[in-house]
Amino acid sequence: MKNIFHPAAFLPNGEIDRQRVDRAAYKAMAPLVEGISAAIKPPAPAMEWLRHTVNALYNMGHPTEFSDAIKLLYALARQAAPPDMEPYLCHPTAANYFILSCLAVVENMTEEPGPASVD
Repeated sequence: MKNIFHPAAFLPNGEIDRQRVDRAAYKAMAPLVEGISAAIKPPAPAMEWLRHTVNALYNMGHPTEFSDAIKLLYALARQAAPPDMEPYLCHPTAANYFILSCLAVVENMTEEPGPASVD
């Protein structure tokens, strides 16, 4: 099944273009995470709050609310507007994968390295 209405998120054969969606999620979330971490130094729990916020947005599963919340976070961080997320949020399957990818980006960028263990 080809999806001609949402070409940015889909391959010509109709499958989700996971690499493109992952890159778009990184472009949307990385500047926000970096901006917040630069503005609010530890030990403030800003990164934990950001992880919980994006996780809650993912659990709600509403692409429009996710987009609005990310735009609000960009504005609160006094950063330029995020890149266009609309091509990835206008189809339910692509939106779910995009939001999950955004959550993964935030978790990967904000996780603190744990103590090294030796076997």
